[in-house]
Amino acid sequence: MVYNTIDKYQRIGTVRTQKKGRPMIMTEWDRQELSQIITRGHRLTVAQVTDLMTHTVSTQTIQREIHKLGKHSRIAPRKPYL
Repeated sequence: MVYNTIDKYQRIGTVRTQKKGRPMIMTEWDRQELSQIITRGHRLTVAQVTDLMTHTVSTQTIQREIHKLGKHSRIAPRKPYL
């Protein structure tokens, strides 16, 4: 075990392993931008929010990130005619 670590360090120059899995498309910066867009325009649809993003992502990705942020859609009730 120790021999393999030393050998890898001598060959490659580091002992870090490669990251596993597919990298996230949305960065922390993108999530902050999404949160600001949602806060400013709380009546926007997911498609409209996707158009406002500077980073090109799908509507499904935006929907997933909105739920990760803990935001959920709300529909305002209609006011009755008096």
